[in-house]
Amino acid sequence: MDRYKLISDPSPPPLPRHLLHRRRRLLAPTPSPAAGSREPRRRRLLTPITPSSPAAFSTAAVSSTAAPCRHCILYVSPHGWTLAIDPTDLAASLLHLFTGAVRALPPLPAFFAETDDLAWDWSPHGVMASCGEGLLFYASDPPAAAWAPIAAMADCNASSINYSGGEFFVFEDDVCCCCTTIVDALTLPIAAVIPVPAVELPAEARIAVAGDELFLLIKSKGCTSSATTSTSPRLPDSFDLA
Repeated sequence: MDRYKLISDPSPPPLPRHLLHRRRRLLAPTPSPAAGSREPRRRRLLTPITPSSPAAFSTAAVSSTAAPCRHCILYVSPHGWTLAIDPTDLAASLLHLFTGAVRALPPLPAFFAETDDLAWDWSPHGVMASCGEGLLFYASDPPAAAWAPIAAMADCNASSINYSGGEFFVFEDDVCCCCTTIVDALTLPIAAVIPVPAVELPAEARIAVAGDELFLLIKSKGCTSSATTSTSPRLPDSFDLA
């Protein structure tokens, strides 16, 4: 009788002290994260091949500093900043993908919604941008209320814009005009115009600035050539074929 009573007794023997402490630690509830303290998922970015080609910014969750740029189209700059444009309302901002810093810009004009082709670059004085219909400038010091057209470049069909050493280098590869226009970044007058070298009409051409050198890459009929000129100590007036 006592044997059956011992077997059917539901009360287990007490655990040793060290096992009891371990059991309590394992069964202790895990505190849930406070609201808003959840770790953001890592951002996913499609990097564009060229500075003017768009890249989709796709993310499920981003940090609070990058939240305004969710679902934007990104246009990169060699100076670290990226121009983020919301295709729904053309809201624009500067985004630093490595630090998460965001600088709000005024919305772009409505005609920027007609194409994804956009050329732009950043300078300490402001941002220059074009979608093929003239040039716009946003002054950042002091901050302007809106983008302003550059009257001297109203007919410019810019395919690339680069900033270096206090000047913007605006390249046009239009059939009627194929040249590089140098614009002062502070006061915005035209400082010089550099024609392209005597080559066949390029199928594609692009300007790049590296230090004191200005590079023009030209592609025509399957062949690629390059030309360089110096940006100092004086403004260049021609390219030298490499």
